[in-house]
Amino acid sequence: MTGPSAPLRIGDTVQIPEPDYCYGLGTLTLRITAIGAGQRRDWIQLRGIQLADDGREIKEREVLARVAAIRRTT
Repeated sequence: MTGPSAPLRIGDTVQIPEPDYCYGLGTLTLRITAIGAGQRRDWIQLRGIQLADDGREIKEREVLARVAAIRRTT
């Protein structure tokens, strides 16, 4: 896994597999609203709106995610 090919930006929608973010169950789909200034080696702090499979907004989330596992959605 190599992570996103370009830097993450506010407004990007990403998917993060369950083992690669703290904390939650299942794959997380997140529309990014803020990106933490401090990145810890291979991890990044993200804030955003969690989205359901059908695109509905569920709630605001803040997660620590493994950079190599983040995938942009189309």
